[in-house]
Amino acid sequence: VTIRDLKKVVEEAGYQVLEVKEEDIVEKEKLAREGELSRLKKKFIIGAVLLVPILILMYGDSLLEKWVGLSMETNFFIQFLLATPVQFWVGWQFYVGFWKATKHKTSDMNTLIAVGTSAAYLYSLIVTFVPHLIMVKGLMIDAYFDTSAAIIVLILLGRFLEARAKGKTSEAIKKLIGLQPKTA
Repeated sequence: VTIRDLKKVVEEAGYQVLEVKEEDIVEKEKLAREGELSRLKKKFIIGAVLLVPILILMYGDSLLEKWVGLSMETNFFIQFLLATPVQFWVGWQFYVGFWKATKHKTSDMNTLIAVGTSAAYLYSLIVTFVPHLIMVKGLMIDAYFDTSAAIIVLILLGRFLEARAKGKTSEAIKKLIGLQPKTA
């Protein structure tokens, strides 16, 4: 087994291999952590900004229909337009994790998120574009774009808070190690 083979297996499992000199490890790790934190924050903010109008459209639909004259079909279409970037750009990391887990014949939290949000999203697509396939006389149908988007945004918030806490913990441990006496 070569280093290259080991690196390939580790990356296929969903981890990143950092190749640095020993003195650069601390700085590279800090920069990687800050980059990941920045990426998570950006995706969370964009996801939250898109989620708010989806929630307004979903739960304020009767008011919007009365005041603005927004039909249910138009409402669902606007929700579709807002939810699609949340599902596939903000939530892309869950699909990548799902794919890697599937390749290794296992499942993890990414599998749960990808399958659950995709089910809500795909059902909502059917309701939006071909409602006659599932419509039953006398029953109201709803789209669940709000559910798929909210799950992705809230889990991303959790990952952002976790990454921030890990970064603070890592910095605190490094400071404690720096307080260690050189001789005893």
